[in-house]
Amino acid sequence: RRKKMFVRNFLVVLLFLSHLPTSSSLHEDEAGKWDWYKEKIGTVSQIVFPAHGSRLAKRKYAFVATQQTALAALHTRTGAIHWRRVFPTKQQIVSIQLYDRVLMVLCSDNYVTAWNATGGTLLWSHSIDPAETSSGIQFKGFLAPSGGGSNAATLVGLEIPSPDQYGSSKDAPAVTPVLHFYNFLPSKEGPGDIPTSQSRVSSSHWEGMGNYNTQPMRQKIHSSLSQLTPQGVLLVNPAKNTLLHYDAINQKKWTESSFSRDTSKGDFEVSLTNPQQACKQFLLNVSPKLTLVLGLKDGEATVLHNLRPQTTTEAFGACMAEVEGSQFAARAQVSASSTQLQVYGFQAKGNGSPQDTLVDTQLDLSLRTTGTVSLISVQAFPSEGGGVGVRAFIITDDGTITVTQGNSQLWTRAEGLGDVQQTTFVDLPKKAKQKDADLDPVSAAVNRVIGQAIGFQQGVLKTSQWLTTEIMNRIQPPPEYHDEEPAEQDEADGSELTQDTFGFKKVIVAATSTPTLYALHTSNGKVVWKRFLKYDVLELISHSKQEPTDVNYPRYSQLANIEIKGQTVLDTHLHGGRVESNLLFWIRVKIYTSAAWDSATTPSEQYSVVMVLSALTGEVMSSKVYPVGVDIIHATTLPYYYHTGTSFSNPFMLVDSNLDVHLYPEIPETAEIISDQYARIFFHMTDPVRGTVSGYGLVKGGKKAQKTWRVAFDEARGEKLETTSVIGMQRGQLATSTSVKLFQNNTKTGGNAFGFKYLNPNVFAVATSVPASSSGSGGSSKRERKTAPAIGLYLIDAVTGGIINHATLPHAVPPVKLIHLENFLLFHFYNNKLHRYQIGMWELFEDVPETSKATGPAVLKAILGVPAPVQSSFTSPPPLVSTKLLVFPTALRALGTTITDRGITNKMLLLGTSTERLVGLDIRQMEMPNVHSVVYDPRTTLSYNKTIHNIRSITSSPTNLESTSHVIAVGLDLFYTRVAPARTYDLLNDDFSYELLVLTLVTLFLATVFFRWGAQRRDIDRAWA
Repeated sequence: RRKKMFVRNFLVVLLFLSHLPTSSSLHEDEAGKWDWYKEKIGTVSQIVFPAHGSRLAKRKYAFVATQQTALAALHTRTGAIHWRRVFPTKQQIVSIQLYDRVLMVLCSDNYVTAWNATGGTLLWSHSIDPAETSSGIQFKGFLAPSGGGSNAATLVGLEIPSPDQYGSSKDAPAVTPVLHFYNFLPSKEGPGDIPTSQSRVSSSHWEGMGNYNTQPMRQKIHSSLSQLTPQGVLLVNPAKNTLLHYDAINQKKWTESSFSRDTSKGDFEVSLTNPQQACKQFLLNVSPKLTLVLGLKDGEATVLHNLRPQTTTEAFGACMAEVEGSQFAARAQVSASSTQLQVYGFQAKGNGSPQDTLVDTQLDLSLRTTGTVSLISVQAFPSEGGGVGVRAFIITDDGTITVTQGNSQLWTRAEGLGDVQQTTFVDLPKKAKQKDADLDPVSAAVNRVIGQAIGFQQGVLKTSQWLTTEIMNRIQPPPEYHDEEPAEQDEADGSELTQDTFGFKKVIVAATSTPTLYALHTSNGKVVWKRFLKYDVLELISHSKQEPTDVNYPRYSQLANIEIKGQTVLDTHLHGGRVESNLLFWIRVKIYTSAAWDSATTPSEQYSVVMVLSALTGEVMSSKVYPVGVDIIHATTLPYYYHTGTSFSNPFMLVDSNLDVHLYPEIPETAEIISDQYARIFFHMTDPVRGTVSGYGLVKGGKKAQKTWRVAFDEARGEKLETTSVIGMQRGQLATSTSVKLFQNNTKTGGNAFGFKYLNPNVFAVATSVPASSSGSGGSSKRERKTAPAIGLYLIDAVTGGIINHATLPHAVPPVKLIHLENFLLFHFYNNKLHRYQIGMWELFEDVPETSKATGPAVLKAILGVPAPVQSSFTSPPPLVSTKLLVFPTALRALGTTITDRGITNKMLLLGTSTERLVGLDIRQMEMPNVHSVVYDPRTTLSYNKTIHNIRSITSSPTNLESTSHVIAVGLDLFYTRVAPARTYDLLNDDFSYELLVLTLVTLFLATVFFRWGAQRRDIDRAWA
């Protein structure tokens, strides 16, 4: 009876424990175990150093602003980020300046902020009222402090009126530019009173420059012909070779001086190096062979020294340094293989060449690997030996920061990773053992036993190392961390580029806007290889024009706009089951006649380039440059294989503006494929300008495309296209390999009948926006009826162009996020009537007749995996649509979903929230009845305490385990992790103790032997009794 009571109580306890809620929290020792995080600041555009002898200088801080709207303090000796603040993406940082321990920042929307330079806390902010400024004014930045912490921070704006401001263009030249000055008080209490002043530029200064009111000339004056000085503003007239300086601090008057230059070898773009930085000395490039060092003497700009570069690929110090009465400037001579860095010292007075060369060293930077030097900033400081030390910050085209001190390199930061635009996961090749195992089952079993033995050996070694570390820490505690730890280096650490058993090791290829490619290892985030594509692309174009690349690259790099339009993985299947992964990039190159180009400028030349790179090494395997006139407008990978000898791969199709079809590679095998399969190839393109979506098919033979359908939106209502959902290879991965699935369908029958999910890989979604409008109510009444803004959702079949479903969301305003997942369409928007964010869901089901609905035999066939009948977009009926709207707590920056190998595991929705976090949401929570809002558990925050600023995209890739997916979130920062939406049901935990398992087995074996011996001994004793 006692035994029965014990068993009953034991079962009750087990039942109670089984109903306890489970926890999905992350322990402290698990952080960083299967994820990594890269904190970035972006491409540096401005650098400010503290004054010599100040407290900030002793702490070795340098303050930087970046193109990705980040403001940061870097440690000059280690490169570590002391603090970082990120502004909204629309607030570009125009100027920064340091006043004692207050850092003043000006943004593009005329927003002024003051920051505590020591800790990065916000002191105060002030927005300049647009009513106080003219529409033609453009702020250049703050003047440099003239000494002491109580001086006013003077903000300078240059107004160049446009013809539109003053009516006809005939009157515009008579209106001269005006300088505006705003004086802020850089204190902790606030900006104080903001007195303003202005001074009009004499019209005689602009003689010979033509109409300076045109947009190109206005931009040129702002960007390269005006410079901030410690006392005011310097203007340059290259036509008259004159310098016009306005002293806004002391004399408050204009002074004019001149300079000389040689124009016999052609016209040269006269330019100032960094017009937004208020330096005590500044550099003026007057010819390819001469750069002038300018300074101020009694408020007049004078030529102090000159620098004569040896090559035209040099970059000059944008901010010269001064210490103990001497000035210092840096220049870099960049070639295709290396960079020669030189730092010169000048006397405080005098005119002539540099007096002393302080630094002359060669750096591992080149045109081929990093591009030209876009910015050099010099910091001079008294050294411990009594001399002068020089530290140089070098920013290259790819965004890399390189810091040198003397002739040695201190550190580098790969800040190009702060501007990643596209990411692609690439599988690594299998090991030789794995290749043999794929062919021989016996070898597979042997390799598995060997692998388990090796794993046991590694576990024992790991345990012994842990015990040793614990014992040593008990004997001698580890030293405390310093305040400034060295910055994390991104160089490769020799990670093995072979696939592991579970597919956890992959390579993530990230493409930046520069453009530069970085291959990151999923194990640790280290850079496996790097490729600066800008030089490679311009080299291909130069070779096609039979021109030397090194000579033309500096000119092309300023005139060319290079954009990666698409990238894909091309797997070549070789003999023996081996797979060789290559990356194909489709690149568009636009070359302009002037460096002051923008998106509205018409390029003089346009090229399309296709490059194939090795995914393991980054080496260029093949390439092709399409000539001028062949404007590629669409490219895609075809889902067919072509065979060449012992290998097979997918062809790549490109379509130009004349609808001519080009194949890559152009070989007879690819031409034969498209000739046979042309009737099955369809694609679509969107035109946001005209507000249309058009579908195309191939004519017979596959050499030309033709438009087959077109969907135009309501232009009369102002309806414009906002975004489209993904379709293509990634969309195909979202749909599972099983074409028939079951789901409870209450839409039509209202009962517990089952229906099949509508899985059509040709379907994509389009979101449009309609602004609010007003219209007359009719009759003699003058009242107007206002129409609320709305968002339109369209589900379109890419083959036929038929609109499968359409809905209008009233009071919805952009931005809208879309994602198409299996038979779900998820969309997120803001409702301006209810003043809250909402997320909607469409569920699509096959509209089958009542006689052929999912009965028992059909269910059994689906479970057993019997192939479903082939479906066509031309004959399939439209699906049933179930709609649901839910309240969502925050705004979203990006949407994604997990992808698994077989598509069996439940999908997890990946959300990049406005709180700069990556959150995982089980989509089944949205399907539950009587649920009207989405509330996600904070424990489902995948990035835990990591901040991912300005999340742009979320990419997922399957592993060899069905339960687990790779996920990377990309913004200013990068965060990678592995996600198991239904937990790792097919994998033991990482902390599983193999040692304890072996010990348990050995103990049980010994116990079995002992008790067996005891039982035999007892039987013998009984027999003799």
